Amino acid sequence: MNIGLAQDSGYLEKAASFIYSDKDSSLFYIEKQINLLKGKNEPLELLEAITYKTFVAGYYSDLTTLKNTIALEADIYNNLSDSLSNTQEGFDIGSMLLYDQGKYHYKLNQYDKARDAFFKIIERIESNNDISIRKDHSFLTVSNSYLALMYIDELKYEVAEEFYNENLRLHKLNNDTETTFLETQNLLAELKLLRNENSESIHLARKSVNRYEEIGPEKQLNSYISTSQLLIDNYLEIEQLDSAQYFINQTKPYLEKRKRFANSFNRLQADLYIKQKAYDKAENEYLQILTNLESTGNHFEKIRIYLRLGKLYTLKEDNEAAREIYGKGLSLINDEELRGSNYLIKKIELLSESNQLLSKEGENEKLELAVKQGQELVKTIDLLKLSFINDSDKQNLINASISGIEYSLDALNKLYAKQENDNHLEAAFQLIENSKNSILLDALTRNKASSFSGIPEDMLEEEKRLRVTINNLQKEKSEESKAELFKVKNDYNNLIELFESDYPKYYQLKYAKNIPSVKELQNELDNNTLFLNFFSGNNTMHIVSVSKEKKRLTTIENSENLSNQIIALTKLLSDPKSDIKELNVISTKLYEQLLKPVIQDKYINIIIAADGVLHYLPFEALFNGGNYVVDQYICSYVNSASLLSELKSKPTIKKNKLLAFAPRFSKKSNDSQLQPLPNNEKEANTIAGYFRGSIFKGEQASKASFADNLESYNILHLATHAIVDNETPEYSYLAFTEDDTEDSFLYVNDLYATNMNAKLITLSACETGLGKLQKGEGMISLSRAFFYAGASSIAHTLWKANDNSSSQIMQGFYEELSEGKPKNEALRNAKLNFINANSDNNLSHPYYWAGFVISGDTTPVTSSNKKWAWFLVVLVPVFLVISSNKRRRNNAA
Repeated sequence: MNIGLAQDSGYLEKAASFIYSDKDSSLFYIEKQINLLKGKNEPLELLEAITYKTFVAGYYSDLTTLKNTIALEADIYNNLSDSLSNTQEGFDIGSMLLYDQGKYHYKLNQYDKARDAFFKIIERIESNNDISIRKDHSFLTVSNSYLALMYIDELKYEVAEEFYNENLRLHKLNNDTETTFLETQNLLAELKLLRNENSESIHLARKSVNRYEEIGPEKQLNSYISTSQLLIDNYLEIEQLDSAQYFINQTKPYLEKRKRFANSFNRLQADLYIKQKAYDKAENEYLQILTNLESTGNHFEKIRIYLRLGKLYTLKEDNEAAREIYGKGLSLINDEELRGSNYLIKKIELLSESNQLLSKEGENEKLELAVKQGQELVKTIDLLKLSFINDSDKQNLINASISGIEYSLDALNKLYAKQENDNHLEAAFQLIENSKNSILLDALTRNKASSFSGIPEDMLEEEKRLRVTINNLQKEKSEESKAELFKVKNDYNNLIELFESDYPKYYQLKYAKNIPSVKELQNELDNNTLFLNFFSGNNTMHIVSVSKEKKRLTTIENSENLSNQIIALTKLLSDPKSDIKELNVISTKLYEQLLKPVIQDKYINIIIAADGVLHYLPFEALFNGGNYVVDQYICSYVNSASLLSELKSKPTIKKNKLLAFAPRFSKKSNDSQLQPLPNNEKEANTIAGYFRGSIFKGEQASKASFADNLESYNILHLATHAIVDNETPEYSYLAFTEDDTEDSFLYVNDLYATNMNAKLITLSACETGLGKLQKGEGMISLSRAFFYAGASSIAHTLWKANDNSSSQIMQGFYEELSEGKPKNEALRNAKLNFINANSDNNLSHPYYWAGFVISGDTTPVTSSNKKWAWFLVVLVPVFLVISSNKRRRNNAA
């Protein structure tokens, strides 16, 4: 933002000497310059002096002066003649006016208005076609930075990082100064801190601080102090208190020259005192900050300090003081009608912390308040979700809210234990449902909204094109592709906003919330089915069990020992050489804890809505001391009742039946993980005997063939390799036959950009049900990606399956399916047949059969062929009798 300021009077030079140390003196000389220019016909120079005043007012957060000065700035700018406004200086002044307006609203935490101003700057610069006017990209980068800072406060970290990375690209493209580059690097370091990526954050911040010290801290004093404070935050986070104290000592001498950093210094000092257990000193620092904020009207910072104070009082075991301070924060948000996303995020934090305290109480009144606040928390999440687009940012929102839901469930459990009230059970069920599958359900309802909202076909095609383009660009690494990705993502977001604003039915369908009640779920269940809805919290595991006639809330301790047992069992299950006695001992313990309290013998079908570490566990392999669960029960899985309802409501579209893929892998493959699968072609040929359709094997089984055909079939069978990336699950993939013309890997992100309507997808590959475990969402796996793309049910694996046993179980599975069996029953029967056939050898070990599970809608994929056989048995003899009688009558005639 290179605006030259009039210096002829010397007033601005004098103002500059006070700018960081004495607000009043600086404003005094700026006002003299403004009054001097008001008497002259030099509007551009007058505007330059005014923008100097807005800078000082903004720096000291003097919002009244800032507001009045911007009003004067706008009045003069709007009266400029065309000949002046169309000059380079006029164009820059116009951008500066928008910048001042955006900065003002940002400081007031009015993020919608601030965003509008900064996006207008970007639009006017990018759309300016006058080659005589230089496009000053410094306005672009500062707008990007402010936008990113707002997205950070709203937990939209992925969007924020995109804006910072765009700035780094612009700095490099335009050969910006080192200090400009360091500023963006520092902002990125702050983002890394918030993502708990402390080592990366420290690395970036130390590079900057070292450079500032080389050139002299006072030359970039604001940046030096703020980056040092960022290091202090990091060192406090990782408990390196000596390093934190060192940088506090380093920056403290400069605070007299930069008083604007006083509050952040007090906050850091208080945080250090807490780590040192000097609680009274910490409290004094926080109270000093609140005193400093009293006259500023900065509600957002006040709420931040209320949260810190509340946690401090909790550490001091003064729960009453903590509840009172959280109440102050909530009252401030409600009384001032603070509705911005950043305030709603803080509201979630306040509700969660308050619930933690209330849930520990014994009085019904306080427990009921915790329940009520949990329900308010859910409503707040629903409001916030309206502005979230990226899945990773939605996950940040889930992570921020899940503890508050857990504490409400703890309170409900105490109330339910006192009196088994149906209202309390219903409230628990609703909270559990709200904690699950938010992102996946959003994707499914979005797809439904696109199909049934009257949006023109060409616009839907454009939306799909942009999604595919984003997916393809994310795989690229060049600078050009990064720039294009940034642009395409903005285009996509703008298109979605257009859908929501211009097509009310799209908005209504997309954000419709269809969580069934317990009664509605009971109506959907038959007499033989039990639905188990798990919530796995940090301290407790809550289970709402629902059958046709009964319902119950059960709570068990979710100790570290329980999680360790589950992990230990999954390791034993996934190892064919593990000791079966050791396996059954742990399996029995888990059966006693997880199933015995909620299960009854009369049920046949169990639908398991797992949560947390339970996603690793095949319940069929639990042992009751005499039998495995698979011997007595038919199990299936789904993440929530809401998801099951959504999957069952998907329209049935008649298509060709079976599409089977059996890629060929060479021993000479460059990837050691992609070794030959000797039985996959045989497997595909065998199952094709049960359903009409098409088989692609060997060289035919390419990724391109899959993409061309997947929408034409309703049963998909993929007998191939799956490679799981637990750290970055979007890079997990299914492998197809190598093709010289394109990549042979189908990534999770590819599936997110795909639409299908398959009734069943079988992933007969290793670990297709595994991935990164996310709170509330479960496994971010290949199987989940197929649900995201539109599948109704998925048969997948939880560990690396044996090729031979996989083929046998798959053959049995499809034979049962062809006879009209429900998918869960078909898979269970296939497993039992396999176990019985191998009862006298090692193949009966759960490793060989327990890893295959079925998720989603388990209704049959076809009518039973046995019905037709029955009709033939009954009707053919009848036909023969009728025929014989007819012949006799003819002969008699």
